[in-house]
Amino acid sequence: GWLAGRVIGFGGGGLLARGRDAVFALVMIGALAALLTLAGASRPVEEAVLARVTVEGQRAEVNGQAIPLVGSQLGFEYLQVDHELAGFQRVVPLAIVGAQRVNLVTGSIEETVVDHLWEHAAAYTARGLSVRKRTEQFLAPDPGTYEVVLHGREIGVRREAAPTNG
Repeated sequence: GWLAGRVIGFGGGGLLARGRDAVFALVMIGALAALLTLAGASRPVEEAVLARVTVEGQRAEVNGQAIPLVGSQLGFEYLQVDHELAGFQRVVPLAIVGAQRVNLVTGSIEETVVDHLWEHAAAYTARGLSVRKRTEQFLAPDPGTYEVVLHGREIGVRREAAPTNG
């Protein structure tokens, strides 16, 4: 503010002093923009576990429900809502898919929101909010517990780490 006041002419000084202050203000704005960019890039990537699946042979168990698998393939269906300009992204887990489907959406309010978003996806997309249903397929050949993980903007699967004694 002080520099802007000096450039506009609210204080003393001639044209050369105003030009010097304007250049200094532009350099400071550039440095601030660079620091903000670096601060955003240095932020650690957040990771969230979206679902846990226990696999035993050609059978998986999710939330107490068993589903048969086809060829050790495990599917994860989700609704992805994002807005590129605002930097907004939300992933809503919908179901685990094998030979059958187990819904992960639990509450009626959540179901209503998901249904509304999907029903009006075209209108939201026209306004810049992207609404997509996706299914990711993963191999789960070994028995154990798998976690479906959102790592930044990528969805992946990993084996749950075995507890260590110590």
